[in-house]
Amino acid sequence: MVEDVTLAGSRWPQALAHIQRSANIDEAVVMTQEPTSARVRLLVRACPLVGAFASTGALPRFPIVVERGHDFLSYPEGRGPAGRLLLELRRQGVDCRVEYAGPGRRGPGLTQRQQQVLAAAIAAGFYDAPRRTSLSGLAKDLGMAKSTLSQMLVKIERELVRRFTSQRR
Repeated sequence: MVEDVTLAGSRWPQALAHIQRSANIDEAVVMTQEPTSARVRLLVRACPLVGAFASTGALPRFPIVVERGHDFLSYPEGRGPAGRLLLELRRQGVDCRVEYAGPGRRGPGLTQRQQQVLAAAIAAGFYDAPRRTSLSGLAKDLGMAKSTLSQMLVKIERELVRRFTSQRR
């Protein structure tokens, strides 16, 4: 199986060296590289996820996020497929756990709308230093009231900070 991945961060060469030592990787070719990232094509011998997806019919929302050596799968709804996948991965000896189960949550604990607003804010340069857009400009671009956007960004930031600090404990 061939997988294209992006290695992000200034230590991507060390991450690539670790990946190349994996028993499941037959080949790793750097397609493009920058000082802080690289696109790498992997020839993967075996991946427990592929077999588990096939046997359970549980397909997550793509792309699959990988952070600090862990895969994070997000399911749009229903515990059935996700539960079957969890059991199958455990049967194969994969250490896995549920980070969050509940309505209206995706990815890092944000609603779909919050993820859209965050992505728009990042793309518009709201979090750049110096900022490339203002709260007023971003609100206008999103068709939202400035006060509504401000409150939403506070909730987004609170959730991201909460998740970040809980992972550090």
